[in-house]
Amino acid sequence: MRKFIFVLLTLLLVSPFSFAMKGIIWQPQNRDSQVTDTQWQGLMSQLRLQGFDTLVLQWTRYGDAFTQPEQRALLFKRAAAAQQAGLKLIVGLNADPEFFMHQKQSSAALESYLNRLLAADLQQARLWSAAPG
Repeated sequence: MRKFIFVLLTLLLVSPFSFAMKGIIWQPQNRDSQVTDTQWQGLMSQLRLQGFDTLVLQWTRYGDAFTQPEQRALLFKRAAAAQQAGLKLIVGLNADPEFFMHQKQSSAALESYLNRLLAADLQQARLWSAAPG
């Protein structure tokens, strides 16, 4: 019986929940460009001090947002600052603001639309995998 209790307690101590990610989601907006680099670095440091270990970048393109080189450069810089603060990074790809409207299409049209989304996601993945940092 003691052995059973020992095994049970050991399993509870190594529960998957004890290794769970402590992440926070950031939905980039164009207005985020008003935040200075110093403010952003301070925010990332604060998140780390509060126990967060991961920044989830929800998207790197939202419709036409973040398609310009200077907008992408800002996202790359923000992501690098998060990593410098000790946060892991999970990068979202392309998000279409019209996504839910397209769900009402016929099966053939929906398949074509989803293939276009896949191509856009692959393009974003290539762009971010080639990014510095």
